[in-house]
Amino acid sequence: MSLLMEADLKDIGFKLEKALLEVRFNQTFLFDELQKINYIAKKLRKEFPHSQRDPQNGALILVNPTEKTIVATLPDRVSVDSNNPVPFSSFKNLVIRSIDVTTSILEVEEFNRVGLRLFFGQSMDSPEKSNEIIKDKFLKITESEMNSNIFNPQVIFSTFEGQYGVNICIRSETNVSVQFSDSTQMQNISHNLVFDIDVFQQNTMKLDNLNSFIKYSSELAMKKLRSLVEIARR
Repeated sequence: MSLLMEADLKDIGFKLEKALLEVRFNQTFLFDELQKINYIAKKLRKEFPHSQRDPQNGALILVNPTEKTIVATLPDRVSVDSNNPVPFSSFKNLVIRSIDVTTSILEVEEFNRVGLRLFFGQSMDSPEKSNEIIKDKFLKITESEMNSNIFNPQVIFSTFEGQYGVNICIRSETNVSVQFSDSTQMQNISHNLVFDIDVFQQNTMKLDNLNSFIKYSSELAMKKLRSLVEIARR
């Protein structure tokens, strides 16, 4: 996603709220070697100063609190999840660096699925406002037709563009955050209309092609977002 695209988001009143990149591969048994896992954490300590093992599934979790980014490594996949993916170029650099180091140490030669999931949000006055847009513009349904109230409407569908699959979810989200200042506590509540767009490819891919995948898939996600926003504002 270029700076031009980030400017485009601002022009249409949206923000990139969250980004998730995941690569999947055939299970590697090197993941069971503690020395390998410790070496991954050591090599990425500059970018991700905090590390731990997930006791539930044994995943290696690396955390960058400044960038609000987490890398999770399992025997058959690596994901990079950021709640602060702006500028997008910083997120992309963290993705390339962490997946390069991780898969090289685990001796992964190719991926069998790669996906980039982007969460675009537009601020709303209330969840009801988001719900009305979803019902009126995408579901084309009214409460009088249903003879009852409609709660939590969502639109979920999939499509394809060549070798790329696209999963799209449109929904309303309410987020609550708490800020502490001295002895005071402030609660912030935000309401968003969210367009959750997941672009993926299931063909075999080498690490060398990951950068071009991120570029193309982010552009494709923006293309889909523009079309959806146009529908929402008719």
